[in-house]
Amino acid sequence: MEEKSEGKSRYVLIDGHSLAYRAFYALPKDLTTSSGQMTNAVFGFTSMLIKLLEDLRPQAVITAFDKGKPEFRLERYAEYKAHRKPMPDELREQIDIIHGVLEALNIPCMEKEGYEADDILATLVEMIPEEAEVYIVTGDRDALQLVDDRVKVVANRKGITDIIIYDMSKVEEKYGVSPGQIVDYLALKGDTSDNIPGVPGIGEKTASSLIQEFGSLDEVYDHLDQVKGTRWRKALEENRKSADMSRELARMRSDVPIDIEEITGIELGSWEQEEVQRVFASLEFKKLYERLMAARSLLIAEGPEEGGQGKSLEPTREIAIKGEKELEQLRKACGESGEIALYAHIDGEGFSRGEMSSIAAAAGDSTFHIDLGGEQGKELLCALLEMLEADKDIRVLGYQGKDVMVQCAKICERYPDFDFDVELASYLINPSGVKHDLESSMMRFLGIIAGEAQQGQLDLLESEEEITAGDMRNALAVNRLVEPMEAEINLKEVRSLYEEVEIPLQAVLAEMEIRGIRLDTAMLGGMEREMEEEIAKLEEDVYDLAGESFNLNSPQQLSHILFDVLELPPVKRTKTGYATDVSVLNALKELHPIADLLLRYRELSKLKNTYISALPRLLDPDTGRLHASFNQAVTATGRLSSSNPNLQNIPIRTPLGRKIRKAFLPTSDGGVILAADYSQIELRIMAHLSGDPVLMRAFEEDLDIHASTASEVFGVPLDEVTPEQRTRAKAINFGIIYGISPYGLAEQLGIEHEEAESYIDDYFLRYPLVRAFLDKQVEEASRNGYVVTLLGRRREIPELAGGNVRMRKLGERLAFNTPIQGSAADVIKLAMLRIHHGLKEAGFASGMILQVHDELVFDVEPGEQEGVTEVVRNEMEGALELGIPLKVEIGMGPSWYDAK
Repeated sequence: MEEKSEGKSRYVLIDGHSLAYRAFYALPKDLTTSSGQMTNAVFGFTSMLIKLLEDLRPQAVITAFDKGKPEFRLERYAEYKAHRKPMPDELREQIDIIHGVLEALNIPCMEKEGYEADDILATLVEMIPEEAEVYIVTGDRDALQLVDDRVKVVANRKGITDIIIYDMSKVEEKYGVSPGQIVDYLALKGDTSDNIPGVPGIGEKTASSLIQEFGSLDEVYDHLDQVKGTRWRKALEENRKSADMSRELARMRSDVPIDIEEITGIELGSWEQEEVQRVFASLEFKKLYERLMAARSLLIAEGPEEGGQGKSLEPTREIAIKGEKELEQLRKACGESGEIALYAHIDGEGFSRGEMSSIAAAAGDSTFHIDLGGEQGKELLCALLEMLEADKDIRVLGYQGKDVMVQCAKICERYPDFDFDVELASYLINPSGVKHDLESSMMRFLGIIAGEAQQGQLDLLESEEEITAGDMRNALAVNRLVEPMEAEINLKEVRSLYEEVEIPLQAVLAEMEIRGIRLDTAMLGGMEREMEEEIAKLEEDVYDLAGESFNLNSPQQLSHILFDVLELPPVKRTKTGYATDVSVLNALKELHPIADLLLRYRELSKLKNTYISALPRLLDPDTGRLHASFNQAVTATGRLSSSNPNLQNIPIRTPLGRKIRKAFLPTSDGGVILAADYSQIELRIMAHLSGDPVLMRAFEEDLDIHASTASEVFGVPLDEVTPEQRTRAKAINFGIIYGISPYGLAEQLGIEHEEAESYIDDYFLRYPLVRAFLDKQVEEASRNGYVVTLLGRRREIPELAGGNVRMRKLGERLAFNTPIQGSAADVIKLAMLRIHHGLKEAGFASGMILQVHDELVFDVEPGEQEGVTEVVRNEMEGALELGIPLKVEIGMGPSWYDAK
């Protein structure tokens, strides 16, 4: 227990959203009441709360929750937290239950519209009497800026119940800066969890050393000429605005409008006993209730462990590799066990921002560790990789292997080939799972609540020694996860997909990330200046029409202008007022010219902030190239995604979006960019899977599939199909794949519901086997609980088992879309593997640089155009044999734009 200072009261302030998220992802989702109510987040939150009462024995507890969007930060930076996924519905419903538990315990739940929980906590710290001790419970590193002589931060170390406490000395020990310097430290290194950019190329160690040397962000810039290293100076010079903005975003506000009366009279334990007992009984938290009562009586009661611990991860030997002697011990252990499990400690994400500080290994029950902080450590890593390369009999196991490959390549120009990857195994076992991190797999397959912090939270281990020990335990966990996960892989019948596609694809993606892309920054700079001028003109035009100036990025202010000042008719409501989204502005276009101006303003602002201004800042300071990340374990359908930046979302339908592609250039003068795109791959797969003869014949005869469909549906000769009919047929073709309803088709085409319904009916009359295929998919998914792709990729569809009509409709759409979209993902992954090996076997220096949906993009060296084209076409069209031919469209040019 943390001993209280004599005569001082103690407050505990909890970041409710942070703790709820932690609990939701740490505990199994099958933790439910007998009635089926999921309670894993409520259980974890309540268990942690009781642990705090047991250990800290506070006089009062206050919780803070986010409410609405932090407008003051979004006004400063529209991309703040933009990458975060919406809260899962299963967690959202539990947040209400958590509020109910806190209400029963008479613990205030504080929310303020437009503010984050962090800001409420910072404000509360200012309001609490100076003589009181304050403990802030959160997973966000931002809160460390509040630590001082009386304020400490409580963080989870393992799962939800093992906690540590950060005071001023521990903050400085961990980050190398004082709490008062944390904001400046974050301004330099950024914060991926909140999408705060910082200064590109500056990581944790560099940010820490700069703040240590100069004292603050302002002092760094005042003494820029004294910054060691051209690379860092250049990055700082070019990104002053980003650093200043990042500092503003990271600084917690302490001016949230809170009434002092809201935090008075809240002595802990002043609750109605019967109400608390009723709430805990309804949640079936019998043991938690017993612990709560013991804590209330101020007795020392650790209580029984909750959550079903499995066997611990304690190695028989822990060896720090300092030289050849220890490396030989690892070599011997690998020879005896026949395998090695690797766990890399990587700060940051991707080629440019990621930095591998150490690597742990497990062989048998022994664990090893290499510190990469010095040259000797890097030499030992390279020696280890050479050993693995030479001894092909050693099976290499890992976690997030592609990222390990990329970081090893940066240090040693070689990387290990993984035979098993925990993240990919979890993804194939359950692609719809919310998380595939090591901690979740340990919980599910080993019954252990332990391991690393959630992404974007504090590194919660207390010291370098504990970090090292934690990494070695994680390596041992990787080792022990293989057997149960392989059993599940076999049970799900996805072994061949795992071993022949997903695992070897890691190397393909790693080499794409390592190669990077050359950008024309001068061209993007010109676009940026042009767009800034147009955006400024649009702002002035909007102000003229509105009769006043306002913040165009504020939904509240825009709503006021549209519906109060201009008195336009509201289209739809939200919880906080009238909506102002794109659909609303489109609906208002015919009523007032301001709508068109706002749509254009949003298009330009988004393109500028997301790509045109952002891409040059993401260039690697050493290579001068853009190194995006490609992710295998994200989408439920099996498709790849990209991040940092997301190059798959660059608009293709607008002239400006297409123009951005002009900035993507070949490496060598005289080289070209080659773009190869599957033609109608999803429709071809639907034709293959359904076996519909009319649809298959259209592809076999290489007809314009949309014109062919228009001919069938509208009953006109193929050569008499009008452009409008073809457009409507195209919407029907792709709508069928995604389960579009008559209402959805009517909205998309701007026609009456009855007309849209007749189009869909006519489609199925002309293609009856497509209808039969879709019905069969839903029937089999309802019976089996899952669907599979052409390569056996499995996706469970629990939505079909419920009684909710909307959920069942969603399940039906997933049942016939997943085999089509997932099979398309399978085909393009096969093509990537075949092309990768084909180019290497031919000895080409050219290589793949991008995968965007059904398109592959290549950086082709001079003199290799013809050979690369042949390899790409042959391998893409021969990736998988279907009942109809696969067709690829290939283009080349001096930029990605020209290739398309």
